[in-house]
Amino acid sequence: LRICVQMVEIWNINGIESDVYHRESSQSYVDEVIIVIPGNPGVIGFYTKFIDHLYQSLGKKYSIYGVGHAGHGAVGKNSTRIFDLQDQIKHKADFLARFPSSTKFVLIGHSVGAYIALKVFKRNPQFNISLVVNLFPTVCHLWNGLTLPKKALSYRVVQRTIFGGLHYVPHIIKRQFLKMSNDLVEEAMYLTAESNMLDYYVLMNITNMLTYETIEITNIDDEIASIIQDQMPKVFFLYGPHDGYAPKAFHDELKERFPGVSAELADESIPHAFVTTHHGPVADHITPWIAKILGPVEDVASENQIRKEIAVGEQL
Repeated sequence: LRICVQMVEIWNINGIESDVYHRESSQSYVDEVIIVIPGNPGVIGFYTKFIDHLYQSLGKKYSIYGVGHAGHGAVGKNSTRIFDLQDQIKHKADFLARFPSSTKFVLIGHSVGAYIALKVFKRNPQFNISLVVNLFPTVCHLWNGLTLPKKALSYRVVQRTIFGGLHYVPHIIKRQFLKMSNDLVEEAMYLTAESNMLDYYVLMNITNMLTYETIEITNIDDEIASIIQDQMPKVFFLYGPHDGYAPKAFHDELKERFPGVSAELADESIPHAFVTTHHGPVADHITPWIAKILGPVEDVASENQIRKEIAVGEQL
């Protein structure tokens, strides 16, 4: 069952109502599919412009699906369920299982979404995964990159104390709190996701996931290390020079530990939460990576026409 809500749809993924945003391939015979896995918060509404830009840059040849995290959307449709990090990994594998067995996948993970994508790749050899693109990946040392407020929010007693009182806070104050506290939010975007992120159980899922991230994402673990080593031609990493969550030092550590791994640095101006203000440059950066694996994009509009369509779409 799919219920359309302002372009973001609600899909039932193995019993979990989940937000999905997708753009369909203009060529019906193409069996390659791109899956975008968000960071935390995993509200897919933040990623729509990034998905739209990437879709245009690839000539509309490939279907792209962005799948929100379990419990981070579909407000009120999952009762009081709280999901941990392992649940999110299984949730994404369950999403891939919806597609025909012949489907070839490209996974794009942002922040902790990169960790999830690599885990899905490692644990599910039945899927034909051609490429995993890791954007500003938090695959190690997560605690080190957290600000003090976010470290505090990783403790359950703090979560329950703060968010339990949100039921009694006027909506206008909630909106201001969201705007000030979340680095993924800007004036033009936070209205899209406010009804999600101000729900008590959504907030508990976001912060509960953060708790498990701090526990489980420490050093590069054996699963992550083995998938990088064994599938090196299929994994790409993009780091931010001044990214507090995944800084240049992590890029250097990765390159030293895994000689030959494809890891690059983004422009210095691009922040960790790139999806609101820098979605275009990041989509443009990774387009050649995807085209190299899936093959050249044929019969598409000229580069100028693509840029024109993107500009028009972003003004709507």
